Amino acid sequence: MHRISAATELTRGCAETAWPGLPRNAEGVTLRVTVTKNGNPADLSGMAISCHVLRGDGTGIQAVSGEGLYGRAEAALPAEAFAVPGECRLTVRADDATAGVRATLAVVYCTVTD
Repeated sequence: MHRISAATELTRGCAETAWPGLPRNAEGVTLRVTVTKNGNPADLSGMAISCHVLRGDGTGIQAVSGEGLYGRAEAALPAEAFAVPGECRLTVRADDATAGVRATLAVVYCTVTD
């Protein structure tokens, strides 16, 4: 079980984070982004959270559905996201179709090792 963590302050825009190595074909990886607005937890309840993965070989993994909660966004990532050694980019977005809001919360760069 692995957890990738990032944090973003909405008033400052999208956060970029580097995460140390994950083993190739890592299973049970959860991405958690702590989200604040003006220093307080942002309410992401009911928002659709997605994570798009770009592997080191240039292969894109379709957006993985996640969950918007009070103060954080979470998504479980498939092992195929980490099937190739090299740098992997995870882009986390929140979407509220009813309110017409779409925001990139964080971009996380991690290294997949053999």
